[in-house]
Amino acid sequence: MLVQTIYALAIVLTAMPTQVTIESFEDPPLPINLKMNNTVATLIDHDGGRALQVYFQVVDWPNVYFSAPDGTWDWSRARGLAVDVFNPGHEAANVAMRIDNPGTDGSDKSVTGQATALPGEWTELRTVFGPASIGPFWGMRGIAVAGPVGPGKSIDPA
Repeated sequence: MLVQTIYALAIVLTAMPTQVTIESFEDPPLPINLKMNNTVATLIDHDGGRALQVYFQVVDWPNVYFSAPDGTWDWSRARGLAVDVFNPGHEAANVAMRIDNPGTDGSDKSVTGQATALPGEWTELRTVFGPASIGPFWGMRGIAVAGPVGPGKSIDPA
């Protein structure tokens, strides 16, 4: 049974002072580094562009997973990662994104960002890489410059 649909417009590496798009979903087929876990993902036309549409099954931890195309990404010049998420449903949906370093247990060497995607609206889901990327306030629930800070310790973005 599939109950929740979310659209992802692009995956953007957020760095100061520029942003770098690492996946735009503009070119079919689905990215080869995309793995689906209890989900069904397709590329669709939405709001004049392309988007990744994901249907989530009713199970613990359904997700889509992007592996590094060459085994690793070098995000050492970035502060975090952002995904624009659209909720086409009639109810709010909690969304999360976790970024792992090799050897993670899901907590150590891992950071998580969370947001609520309101019905019929776009939401930016962001995850910061750790203390060095946002300054001395790491550990607070929210920071004026970075917004909500998710659980987890910092990761090595390189």
